[in-house]
Amino acid sequence: MELKNRLVVPAMCMNYTRRGHLTERAAHHYGLRAKGGAGLVIVEATTIDYPIGRSVLNPSISDDSFIPSLRRVADEIHGNGAKTVLQLVHSGRQTSPGHCGSQPVSCSAVGTARSSAAAPRSLTLFEIRETVGKFGQAALRARRAGFDGVELHFAHGYLASSFLSPFLNRRTDEYGGMAGGIRFCREVVEEVRRSGGGTAPAIFWLTRFAACFSPSSPVRSRSASASTTASVSSIVNIS
Repeated sequence: MELKNRLVVPAMCMNYTRRGHLTERAAHHYGLRAKGGAGLVIVEATTIDYPIGRSVLNPSISDDSFIPSLRRVADEIHGNGAKTVLQLVHSGRQTSPGHCGSQPVSCSAVGTARSSAAAPRSLTLFEIRETVGKFGQAALRARRAGFDGVELHFAHGYLASSFLSPFLNRRTDEYGGMAGGIRFCREVVEEVRRSGGGTAPAIFWLTRFAACFSPSSPVRSRSASASTTASVSSIVNIS
């Protein structure tokens, strides 16, 4: 993906949604960001599993009915001269029954320090593999909606981030521990690549680490410790 400059508008949740659909106000908002001269506009955290995977009033891409509203946003950004990628997320434990409609889910049944927060339940192996598939399906829908790529949200305590946490990930199966967390993230990356035909650019975001990858490009990072770099290299160096 070639950009006209290095100005990037990062993903920020605006909550301009209605039942998971981005509104005309959202399209106008993102169009203005592109009109202001940015080379790349990243559209806010969009859940791959609605409503269980949302934390606030996130837009959704969990089925084809959401494509038209997403396409309006992509068209508005392109019409104002910028490229755009869609940030994909599953909020995991970082939500509440009031937002997601049921008990939150996570890698393990580890609650938060807030007494008012609902403790999550642990995902089954079937649900983990189903979630990996949903990331791939979301990437394909993003492409059909006209986006130039996707960003995978692996930070801030959301589902992928929890798999990488030694405090939160207490599983004893193949998805347990740091190795299991890396496995989960690698499977998501592989599924997204496969669904995108191996050609669509993708970005992923971890706390203190950002990287852009494609089948032919090297990993480029910033503010990463040696251990974090090694972990992320394990995720993205897929044959």
